[in-house]
Amino acid sequence: MLAYVDGAWGKVSSVVSATPTASTTPQNVKATAGDGKITISWSAVSGATKYRVQRLNGTTWSTINYPTATSYVDTAVTAGTTYKYSVLTYVDGAWGKVSSEVSATPVKVTTPQNVKATSGDSKITISWSAVSGSTKYRVQRTTSTTWSTINYPTAISYVDTNVTAGTTYKYRVLAYVDGAWGKVSSVVSATPTASTTPQNVKAVADEGKVTISWSAVTGATKYRVQRLNGTSWSTINYPTTTSYVDTNVTNGTTYKYRVLAYVDGAWSAVSVVVTAIAN
Repeated sequence: MLAYVDGAWGKVSSVVSATPTASTTPQNVKATAGDGKITISWSAVSGATKYRVQRLNGTTWSTINYPTATSYVDTAVTAGTTYKYSVLTYVDGAWGKVSSEVSATPVKVTTPQNVKATSGDSKITISWSAVSGSTKYRVQRTTSTTWSTINYPTAISYVDTNVTAGTTYKYRVLAYVDGAWGKVSSVVSATPTASTTPQNVKAVADEGKVTISWSAVTGATKYRVQRLNGTSWSTINYPTTTSYVDTNVTNGTTYKYRVLAYVDGAWSAVSVVVTAIAN
């Protein structure tokens, strides 16, 4: 350093030195409102081993998390309420200065959560968590790139029976809240299995007998014919063909039957119940 005196520069001063330290205060702190959440993010601080995210509750700052990453998602929020946040950094065994304050106001959750698609016997069940204020939902399906609406249920599940075994189907759900459709949910998928439940079951009475018949089930090695005795179902035969004649009947008595198929080492679901009056 030199001084300018009487129109001339004086002699230089002695030399001094210093090394600036890196800031430990988080920079670029942001609070971004979302669907029932607020995401707080910031730039990484060199040497930081963790951070402290604080939220203002009234007039008091409370620590809500100690993330090691440079962001945190606060889901303990109420739609329409404004929240303020600040962040501190833990470097070399000490907490640094608090960052600048940021704020955000979360919006109402209208996107269905916990969407699931469960495959079954020639069907797929789609389910999701209820959305507050929703009056109906829209279930969409695709097997390619085009989405089609397949139902508008008011319940939080829908069973899709218009499916083909072995084909993978993708689904997503929307909620109708306050007169508008919300955002689409995450996409889920499932592949239905071939039906192993006997179909087209019939019971036909004739002289002193009842003939029970059904359509063949692919892969079935045998069937189980059951008859209702009082309140209990009893197995009366294990035919390998698609019919059975029950001769242990009394004229004028009503009999109820149902059938199961044995496929791949397991019994299927029971068929519909059919009825006949012995004559």
